[in-house]
Amino acid sequence: MLLVAGLFKIESPSGTPIAGMVLSAGAGANATSAVTDVDGRATLRLPASCGFEVVGTLPPHYQNLHIFGAAGVSSFQYTTYMGTRLEAAALARLAGVPHDSSRGCVVVGLDALVDPHGGLAPSNLAPAVGATAALDGLNESAAPFVLMGNLWPARSQTISANSSSFVTFPNVAAARMAHGSATASPPVGQQCSVSPGFAAQPQPVRAYPDAVSVVSFICMRPNETRTVEY
Repeated sequence: MLLVAGLFKIESPSGTPIAGMVLSAGAGANATSAVTDVDGRATLRLPASCGFEVVGTLPPHYQNLHIFGAAGVSSFQYTTYMGTRLEAAALARLAGVPHDSSRGCVVVGLDALVDPHGGLAPSNLAPAVGATAALDGLNESAAPFVLMGNLWPARSQTISANSSSFVTFPNVAAARMAHGSATASPPVGQQCSVSPGFAAQPQPVRAYPDAVSVVSFICMRPNETRTVEY
């Protein structure tokens, strides 16, 4: 089985590295795990051309993190952001959504490549203005929101010129099936693929009680070439 190296970096919403988080994926003979270092980085070897679910744990101050994505045939880097339980509760209050620990939160990232040859480093990612996120097969009990430039939540599923690059679906519970799916409607003239391997949509995703699930899409023009290696 061909394996590729995935360099995961976990940061706080302000960009501070989160050290000491245990990242794991797979089961049995295919299980792999690593701990984020002082720079918030950890490398996992994952099956190539396959979907993955990476689980991050750092109790008691952080909820569990579930990263859903699809690897390609090349090594990749993947940066995501995670707030503490207190920060998550504060954001829920600002959004007018009472926190329900029996449900989960699904965050869908919608990014564009500044330079198609520059890889997936955060410095090469910009909000995919005009892209819209959606969930299917999952029930969200509160309206999704984006964070505006002043970090204030605004109800929307679409990335704007003044918002962050991610859409948050709060208080999500699994419905009739174990997994739902996340999709991204692209800006005009573009297409969106599942990060980091530029895989076809939709991306299976699951909501867990008292946890954060993350899915990321990259949106670009169909004729643009791209580079994902780090």
